[in-house]
Amino acid sequence: MKKILKAALVASTILFSTSCSKDFLEVAPTDAISKDQIFSSVDGAYVALNGIYRNMYTIQLTKEGSSRHHNFGEGAVHIFTDLRGEDLYPATGGYGWFNDDYNLIDRSAGTGRPTFVWRYYYSLINNANEIIANIDGISGEDELKNDVKGQALAIRAHSYFKLVQLFQFTYKGNESLPGVPLYTEPSVATTEPKDRSTVQEVYDLILSDLIEAETLLNGQTQSHVSHIDEAIVDGLLARVYLVQNEWAKAAEYATKARNGVVLSDITSGVDRAGRDNGWLWGLQINNEQQTTYASFFSHMDNTTFNYASLGQQKCINKKLYDHLSATDVRKALILDPADVDPQDPYAIREYMYYKFRMSNPTTWDSDYVMMKSDEMLFIEAEALAMLGQDANAATLLQEIVGTRDSNTDVSGLTGQALMDEIKIQRRIELWGEGHRLLDLLRRKEDLDRRDGGHNEPLAQTLQLASGQKEWILQIPQDELDQNGNIKIQND
Repeated sequence: MKKILKAALVASTILFSTSCSKDFLEVAPTDAISKDQIFSSVDGAYVALNGIYRNMYTIQLTKEGSSRHHNFGEGAVHIFTDLRGEDLYPATGGYGWFNDDYNLIDRSAGTGRPTFVWRYYYSLINNANEIIANIDGISGEDELKNDVKGQALAIRAHSYFKLVQLFQFTYKGNESLPGVPLYTEPSVATTEPKDRSTVQEVYDLILSDLIEAETLLNGQTQSHVSHIDEAIVDGLLARVYLVQNEWAKAAEYATKARNGVVLSDITSGVDRAGRDNGWLWGLQINNEQQTTYASFFSHMDNTTFNYASLGQQKCINKKLYDHLSATDVRKALILDPADVDPQDPYAIREYMYYKFRMSNPTTWDSDYVMMKSDEMLFIEAEALAMLGQDANAATLLQEIVGTRDSNTDVSGLTGQALMDEIKIQRRIELWGEGHRLLDLLRRKEDLDRRDGGHNEPLAQTLQLASGQKEWILQIPQDELDQNGNIKIQND
């Protein structure tokens, strides 16, 4: 853990270091300023905070310092988690990126995916801890200090929430199982590595951080579309309570999160952050910080020259396509089998989904979606249905389905038919946004890729029963080698 927690907080070119010279920030290429300097003002704290956000979409280097084109922060997590489900699949193997996620091979201790996820989220956590530990001692306006601290707490909560879902089975029924180690102070050279806290303890910290963040961010104005505000914290709370089966709280916070925010326009390319576009939270990418081929849109945009068009065109499950009526705007974004052209890389495989499209393919400055009002509506609808409030849940479902297809009426559904429709509409609407694996895990559902149009030889695994070891990642071998206090490895 000591080495893994020596991760960067990048603000333009500024990195936190937790090496022996732990009191310094390294500024490329040769300059150095101390942490005391950067935390001498609120402006400096914002620089540190912005560095965390940039780390959420930049290329993540391996411990050897090399880059891999399937490790680029949150967007990479969205892709690999959806590929481990049944709704998103590549047309062919292409250049090989993410293939071992798709066939469920890349989950053992010595492979790259667990190491990337561990290093990435613990780098966010450690740098959030730096801010949390230092912000109270800075002189400045309390409102601004609260803004910085609230965002850092929310980032830490978000990171632990992702870690505990990927390295252990879902919360309900597994509360006493080992989750992940908890660190709430900055890591330094003398930091004692920790054992895995229980799932319950991890969720307790997540909720504590989010509740404090909500208080600190109350009434604050979102200063940038990438920055977390109270509405985003409410959305994170809705996600957590959904996993915990706290249906009333999930519905309450989902309602608060999407209050006053329109539903997104799914036909627009899903590449521009902003509340007026239905996004609660997005990572804004500019053309100076884009990562070109090692990026979300390189792997997900089926309309331009990138890794997707070079053999890894991204497709949607045939069953989801078949569920949509001919008048649904989402169906028009999916390649009908009759329109396949074997000579055209942009139309080479049936069920290619043109949901994600760069507005400016030459600049690669397309934003990464982190949370939309659509997702909050689905959380609210599912939670209300679980509470037996079918009429209210169906009304909500009709709100989004009606915007996609005015000829489809789901407002009269009840019982299991209603829940089934909520589930399948959520799968269609949130395709590619990183939710499917986590939904399967929280519901303890089996994986079934059969009859979905999948590339079966590449997939290798077409069915997987709930609870099997392949669902979750093992603790990275690097962590085990450095942390003798971890007593239990995942099977």
